[in-house]
Amino acid sequence: MEEKTVAIEFSELEMRVRKALLDLGISPRYAGFKLLAMAIQQQIIDDTTTEQVVKMYEDIAEKFNIEYTQVERNMRNAVEKAYNVYEVKKYWGTLFGIGIFRNGDSRPTNSTFISYVAEYIKLGKLGKGIC
Repeated sequence: MEEKTVAIEFSELEMRVRKALLDLGISPRYAGFKLLAMAIQQQIIDDTTTEQVVKMYEDIAEKFNIEYTQVERNMRNAVEKAYNVYEVKKYWGTLFGIGIFRNGDSRPTNSTFISYVAEYIKLGKLGKGIC
């Protein structure tokens, strides 16, 4: 029996966002990966402000047919899992600067993470190397 391969087409922006998340140690195994990818794309396109984060969570939740609280929790889980790896934490500190962390040691909030990654992608500092 011959296996079929499925070709998935992504926009250049979506590929850059996914690459940036991988570079930052966010595993695609976590439900938060695709949710973060969508939120970062929205941030890049709409320049969503912090005040609009709940609305963004609600929009994403609707697209994935889940509760908006699950969106926040899944994103937080993905960011937290990556941040707890020493090498990743060190890289994030170097890339983003220690100022985004509340106590100099805790992970950034979801909205801070999303906005920083979006800005770094816009500046061409993350998500390069698309085939």
